[in-house]
Amino acid sequence: MALNIRPSYAVIGKPNSGKSSFINNLLRTDASIVTSKKGTTRDSITYELTVDDMVINIIDTAGIHATDDEIEREGISRSLKSASSSDNIIYLIDDTVGLTLEEEAFIKDNDF
Repeated sequence: MALNIRPSYAVIGKPNSGKSSFINNLLRTDASIVTSKKGTTRDSITYELTVDDMVINIIDTAGIHATDDEIEREGISRSLKSASSSDNIIYLIDDTVGLTLEEEAFIKDNDF
């Protein structure tokens, strides 16, 4: 890793899987908007987080799913770009639903 380059972590998953809530908990603030409405996060948002005296970038992303909405499709595209350019990926799964077959296929098909 080069000097002054922070490791990055993209938080991805389906809509309403808890990505923004997870990031808000890590940051200990309401940085990302959280609602029960699918598609609230539409852009990739990078935050700085200090962990054990090390600063990292953590990226909140739009939920990945099939949609006909043009704006959501752009957000999903940006989520995938954030994931592919990040050093690490945190894939969140809604624990009330569990890992779906769609998510399992997505994880297997994407070698970020």
